[in-house]
Amino acid sequence: MKKSVRLYNMIEYCNENRNFKLNDLMSEFNISRSTALRDIKEIEALG
Repeated sequence: MKKSVRLYNMIEYCNENRNFKLNDLMSEFNISRSTALRDIKEIEALG
């Protein structure tokens, strides 16, 4: 999955699932802990 698509899908996932854990994102998108943290930081930077 392209990074831009993953970030968009992560935003949608976060909006639909207000109470989630990092492990939830890791499982949903099949990504490592470091990738999940990096993606969250990028999403936060977008506002």
